[in-house]
Amino acid sequence: MLAISVILGRTLGPENYGIYAYCLAIINMIAIPTTFGLPEFLVRQISVYNVNKNWSLLKGLLKSSNFFVLMISLVLMGLASLGNIFFIGEQSPSYFPFFISLLLIPFVALSNLRAASLRGLGRIVLSQLPESIIQPIAFLIIFGLATLYFESISPANALSIRVVSILFTFIVGSIILTSKLPSSVKFSKAKYKIRDWLKHSSSFLIFTGLLFVLNQIDIIMLGMFQSKSSVGIYKIVATAAIFVNFVSMAVNTTVGPRMAGSHSLGNYEELQKLTTLSARLSFFGGLPIACGLIFFGYEILDFIYGDEFALGAKALSILCIGHILKTIFGPVTVLLNMTGNQHQTIKTYVAISLLNILLNFILIPLYDIEGAALATAVSQVLCDLLLTFPARRKIGITPYILNFSTK
Repeated sequence: MLAISVILGRTLGPENYGIYAYCLAIINMIAIPTTFGLPEFLVRQISVYNVNKNWSLLKGLLKSSNFFVLMISLVLMGLASLGNIFFIGEQSPSYFPFFISLLLIPFVALSNLRAASLRGLGRIVLSQLPESIIQPIAFLIIFGLATLYFESISPANALSIRVVSILFTFIVGSIILTSKLPSSVKFSKAKYKIRDWLKHSSSFLIFTGLLFVLNQIDIIMLGMFQSKSSVGIYKIVATAAIFVNFVSMAVNTTVGPRMAGSHSLGNYEELQKLTTLSARLSFFGGLPIACGLIFFGYEILDFIYGDEFALGAKALSILCIGHILKTIFGPVTVLLNMTGNQHQTIKTYVAISLLNILLNFILIPLYDIEGAALATAVSQVLCDLLLTFPARRKIGITPYILNFSTK
């Protein structure tokens, strides 16, 4: 993904890259209700069904969730198209690129279900392979061919390339999931608990929407209050800052299904060990990356992306500080969600999301991209701090890195 951001940043420039990033942010927002919170629910529920060898319900869950998500995706694509026609209009530079980006919705939604299903089955590496490896490589190959055909690459061209690469990735990912399903699932008769599944997944829908507010609303609000160049620079900065969380994301993706399995078996000693190990790996793995980006951010951005994007160095430092402080409190969101305590997560996320929107509303007009970074960093750190309290009270697990009882 870094290679893609570098190539697009240098090819498109801040303003056109801002249009590209803004369209994707809107698509990510629209895609939230399409999955109805099912990806997070699938990780937990498939893990439980797999441990208990309940193959009929596992098959029913996979079939019904994919059909449900596809139908909602098509409806929302139609509604978003009408919104683009009547509320954005042809005079907007985002008009045509946004139409193209709408094609991403069903493939992104269904790919999220596939990745979650593989994670629930314990196939962690394979769950990440299509989006982390195959899709970027496909994008770069198609992009390289496009540069031979087009004199210049526009945001619409870049989004078209993304659509094609994600379609290819979706096909490969579907083949991987089919090949890794337990044979017992393939030959079992599907059973359904649709009402029960939708009831529980709806909590994850709210959580996913609130998570979007914490992670993506800054880009959308930048597009509302500042220029598309600011959006482009900030998107590059936010992408770079994510590398602080690289170890954390990898570890949490691995331990999440194991947390659900340990909790279902009542093995709280193992659950504490997993939590503490995740917290420590995330902090000490991310600290060197954060320090490098904080102290040499300007030089790195200038060298990789160019001097226009180097203006985001201060925002990069703010985001990196927020990311590394966040890891001190451990994988508290994953812990609560994988143990059936997502309602506790939602309560905190509601309050923090409102705070995040308010901070962005106040700080972006005053400080541009630095204001967006500060609003995001403060909100994310405060969110995880507050979540540590229900983790200890409801589950009896200490999520911090400083838990000396775990060796």
